[in-house]
Amino acid sequence: GVSVTLSSGAATTTSGGGHYSFLDVEGGTYTITISGYPADASFSATTAEVTIATSGQMAGANFSGAWIRTASLMGMVTVEGEGLAGITVSVSGRQDAQMLTDDNGQYTFTGLRAGNYTVEISGFDATDVAFSATSSAVEVAVGESEVWSFDGTYVRESTIAGQVSVEGNGLSDVTVSLQGMGADESAMTDEGGQFTFSALRAGEYQLAISGFDTNEYGFSTTSATVRVEHGRTANVPFEGIMLRTAAIMGQVSVEGEGLADVTVSLSGEGESLTTMTDMSGQYAFSDLPAGNFQVGISGYDTDDFSFETTSKNVALALGETATVPFEGILLRTSGISGRVSVEGTGLDTVTVTLSGDDLDDDVTMMTDATGQYAFAGLAEGDYTVAISGYNAVAYIFEMTSMDVTLGDDDTQIVNFMGAHARTASVSGMKIFADEAAKNDSYDEGEHAIPAPGVVLALVGPGILDQTPGATGPDGSFAFTGLRAGPYQLVVANTAAAGPDVAYGGPAEGYGINLGVGQAETKNIPFDITHTTINFAVNLKSGANMGAALPDATVTLYKDLAGLFKITDGMTDADGMASMRIARDGTTGNTVYAAVAAPADKGYHTSGDMQAVMWNPQMTTHAAANDADIVNTMASFSFSGATIMTDMGGGNKLGGWAINVSSDKSAAADTPDKLGTDGSA
Repeated sequence: GVSVTLSSGAATTTSGGGHYSFLDVEGGTYTITISGYPADASFSATTAEVTIATSGQMAGANFSGAWIRTASLMGMVTVEGEGLAGITVSVSGRQDAQMLTDDNGQYTFTGLRAGNYTVEISGFDATDVAFSATSSAVEVAVGESEVWSFDGTYVRESTIAGQVSVEGNGLSDVTVSLQGMGADESAMTDEGGQFTFSALRAGEYQLAISGFDTNEYGFSTTSATVRVEHGRTANVPFEGIMLRTAAIMGQVSVEGEGLADVTVSLSGEGESLTTMTDMSGQYAFSDLPAGNFQVGISGYDTDDFSFETTSKNVALALGETATVPFEGILLRTSGISGRVSVEGTGLDTVTVTLSGDDLDDDVTMMTDATGQYAFAGLAEGDYTVAISGYNAVAYIFEMTSMDVTLGDDDTQIVNFMGAHARTASVSGMKIFADEAAKNDSYDEGEHAIPAPGVVLALVGPGILDQTPGATGPDGSFAFTGLRAGPYQLVVANTAAAGPDVAYGGPAEGYGINLGVGQAETKNIPFDITHTTINFAVNLKSGANMGAALPDATVTLYKDLAGLFKITDGMTDADGMASMRIARDGTTGNTVYAAVAAPADKGYHTSGDMQAVMWNPQMTTHAAANDADIVNTMASFSFSGATIMTDMGGGNKLGGWAINVSSDKSAAADTPDKLGTDGSA
């Protein structure tokens, strides 16, 4: 493929073996030139001169060159960042070569032709090391140095496990350390004494245990070397013994005297032992390891003796001798029980004291939530049961101690029944008109309402407890002889207070929490709902007051303008009109009154509106007309006669002339003389 040209212009290319030829060339001198050869090839001369002297002469020129070998390929073979020595690295392509990595895992190929190569590694332990790729294609140019590395990871598919045990029982919380093959780890044994190290490389490891109580446990060895193969699990046990330097001893006794031939058993820490008490009730277990044990007794006559406990737990330290006694009593089969109650309800936390000949000291206990108490295990004899510690102010007991005689296997019931102290009271001095501050409280100046018979109820202290009551003649009330507790004072019926007032307190009443002996005062507020206005109408002119005016109409209005009428009334023969009005239809305890005289009777009134203001604490109010009312049609009569004398007289002045006049106006339609009877 190399181009060869003659100076005559002829041209050809070399064959696979680098040969070329020109035929039928005439004689003469020619220059032969080569070109188009590979870039990494080098020739000392690319032209040559050839002369053909005679026809048919064979002449030729050879061109010899060399390949340019200035490329290089280098890199590293590493495992998790560390160089791997002795690994075979091969290159193939334009030329083949092979070498081993040095101590740092490095390799270098120099003097390579430019071109495409394949780099491949081999000769490593595939069970210990893994590479994502073991070969790669690399292209290098003339004079170029290409770096190509292989980084692998260790294969961690092996496991080391085992157990740390003492006499067959796993020992927890022991520290197990592991070193080797680049690993430095530690683990704690679990409840069963087991430990596990996983994800390890195949190879040799050193294990050691520590952190156990060397005063309590002994191990023949605390370290081990183990080799684990790829993908396998190696088992490494550590087996120890308990150091047996502890002991347990004691006595089984009944009321201070040793009890012989009692079976004493011991268990724990892998031990299971029994022994019998000697004549003095003594027993002993020796050569025990440190740890937790249970000691129990059995085999005694349960009909004669009783033990509060027949089994005890004991923790032994190394070298310790523990004393575990069992103290019993002769069976006492009698008892006293009972209840402390107040009006049927059990009283808790009352101190009950038992004294008697069989007791060295008094025995006390507290009643439970239902008031119950019980003394068991008593011998026959005479006893006294007493109660104390209760609230003597709140509760009354006729008897606080009782004597009782017990027989054998006898049970006596001693109850203490009391009553609540009823020394509290709820009372009220009055029911009152709450019209001053309107605050449901009795304030200075507010008036009592003397209303007997207002029905009250005191509810409590139980939800079903209710005491009825009522106000007295002066409006007072009282509930006495009450026990301590919560109450509700309720106003049940107010009809007796009259139609013009209404109960003004809360509908649910008043909550009162009474203490023992407490006297609570609660006055009950009432609101005045209606006012009765007694309105007097009289003839009036300025300061002059005349006779009462019957049949006059008094109209009450809410407003001064007379737009909102409330009610009206007509005066009776005494000139009085009485009108009852609801206060919620008024403002400021005030109404406005207008008075109209009887029609067609000759009266005149100004018709002016007047304010009528009442005392808010009173249910009635008296008022009179402020406006003038005058009679415009006066009717009168008179008569005339001679005076009476000793000589006689009394004669009627019939037919005498008369004249009627007024300082206001002329009198019309009046007679001008007296009648025959002397009158007009």
